[in-house]
Amino acid sequence: MFNNGTTDRLSITAALSEDSGNTWPYSRLLEPEKTDTAIEYSYPSALQTPDGKLHVTYTYDRQTIKYNAIDEDWIKAGNKNIVAEKKDVLQVNI
Repeated sequence: MFNNGTTDRLSITAALSEDSGNTWPYSRLLEPEKTDTAIEYSYPSALQTPDGKLHVTYTYDRQTIKYNAIDEDWIKAGNKNIVAEKKDVLQVNI
């Protein structure tokens, strides 16, 4: 999980490595940069459970915590980035 920008947090990406982090051949946007507003995505965290799901959380504009349950196949499929395509999405206001 990382922010794509070097100075901002306007998009967030999930990535996979198959060689202990030496290279990252697969990546997919979880949240693309918005063209009409500057929404910030920050403090990402991920946990993989025994069933293979990746449980991802991050703050959305420092007002909400977003949760996504994705899997490695979703990341490997590339950057289609259709939000409805994500397995599970939960948004919690803080």
